[in-house]
Amino acid sequence: MSCFVLKFYKWFVFYLFLGLTICLSSCNQIQTVNLEAPKINLVQKSKSFKIILKEDHSKGETWHLKNDYNQQLVAYNSSVWHGYEKGIYFNFNALALGQTTLTFVLRHYTDTLDINTYIVKIQ
Repeated sequence: MSCFVLKFYKWFVFYLFLGLTICLSSCNQIQTVNLEAPKINLVQKSKSFKIILKEDHSKGETWHLKNDYNQQLVAYNSSVWHGYEKGIYFNFNALALGQTTLTFVLRHYTDTLDINTYIVKIQ
């Protein structure tokens, strides 16, 4: 009898954890910022957001975030490359109310190929 109860609780905890994980991951959708300047992207305070840029490593191309944005308004978390088709995801958190500009430079070694600018207004 006690062996059955332990197995039941083990599976109960497993399915409870699985359900909570699915619920939390679906509830915490990360907003994608994709409007280039002069358009303004609206982001909620205390929310996460990402900017996705195409990057082709086979051509020696890499995007770099310039360090000239207001770091009291936006926290840079990480950047993760998801392959040639999806590109690189720059992940941020909106910390406080205000507006700042995020500038990305596409480089080929030391040459600048392109510049993308995003205005983010945190409300």
